Formats: sequence, C-alpha cells, structure tokens
Amino acid sequence: MSAHLTRHAPPRVDRRYRLLAIVLGVVLGLGGITGCTSPFGEPGADKTDRVVDSETAGVDGADEGTDEGTGDEEPGDGDTAGEVGTSGTEGTPGATDEEGVRFRTACFASDGRQLGDFQSLAETWASSNYMRIVYCEARYVGPEPLALTLEEEAVAEVAAPATDGDLEQAFLETLAACTRLGASEGENSVEGTPLPILKATLELCPQAPQADLIASHVEEAS
Repeated sequence: MSAHLTRHAPPRVDRRYRLLAIVLGVVLGLGGITGCTSPFGEPGADKTDRVVDSETAGVDGADEGTDEGTGDEEPGDGDTAGEVGTSGTEGTPGATDEEGVRFRTACFASDGRQLGDFQSLAETWASSNYMRIVYCEARYVGPEPLALTLEEEAVAEVAAPATDGDLEQAFLETLAACTRLGASEGENSVEGTPLPILKATLELCPQAPQADLIASHVEEAS
C-alpha cells in the first residue's frame, strides 16, 4: 500500500498587502525623522536674535527734541559723547595731543549758573543740560604760549574782523559760538553775534546742532 504525502503550499500573500506595508513603513519612518528637533535649535535663529539685539541696543532712553526758539536739535542725554561731532585729530577744537586738552568751554544758563565745564565740542553738544545752555566762554588751557594750528588760524582769520585782528581772541569766540547760542535776542543769540564769528563757526563746526540756523542767518545777512 503506497503512502501518499500531501504537500501544503505556503499561503500566498497578496502583493497589494506587501506594497501597502512598505508604503506605511516609509511614511512612519519619514514622520519620525521630521519630528526630531535639532539640539542647536532652528538654523540661524540664534544669529538673527543677536543681530536684532545689537541693532536695537541703546535706542531706549535716547532723547530727541528741538528747541523751536533756537532751531537746534537736542543731541541726546548724557554728559559725554566720546568723539561724536569731532574728527578727533590734532588741530581740531577740543582734541587732545600728547600734552592733553588745549581748550575748555564753561557754559551757563540764563540765570548765570554754570552748567558745565567741557573739554570738547562733542562733550558740550551731548550734555544733558545742552538745551538749557544760553552761552559759553572758551579758554585756552594748554601749554603756554598759545600757538594756533594752521587750521585754527584759518578759522580765526575769518572771524578776525570782529576782534580787531586778534586771531587768538577770534578763535576763542568762534569756539564759544560753536557750542550754543541759546538766547532769543542780544549778544548771546544768533542774530546778536557778529557776522564774521558766525561765518567762522561754519568753517570750524559745520556739524554743530545750530549749524543750519546759523547758515540761514548768514545767508540772509550777507
């Protein structure tokens, strides 16, 4: 009697199910990858934050304003402003050389009270009391004797007609006028300052807060 062996064929898996399983595996794998967070955060985010912070730093607290009576803008709060408004080179008013400061300006309010004693135009313009200044007096504090640089002498020659040819006095008066002429009338106002002095200020400090007002008056008076 012969034995018959029955061979059972392995169950056949529909190809469609295989394909579906592969697709699901790929989708789940991609979902896991995209869900990961880089330990460094979003690319470029930190850099952007630093740029924004650096651009906005120091904006808060800056004072902006104008004095309608004198036509000059308030440079801002603070007692000093470094080299703002000056070239910082030898021969520039308020600049320093190896022997130190050469000029200083004492500035006063309308009641005669001294508001500060400054060593540069930049420092004067940036003073928190700038808008209260009515006039300033400039003086030489460097090594004696006073010897004007070529640039200072050129400025003094423009102003000299107002000081009977005294170049040193002409330069000092021009330097003082560069600070602020805060009176609405009289000798401490723009209109009351001799025209040669005003012309010289435009040579010495064309970046002064009152430069536009002075230039306009010079043009009208010339």
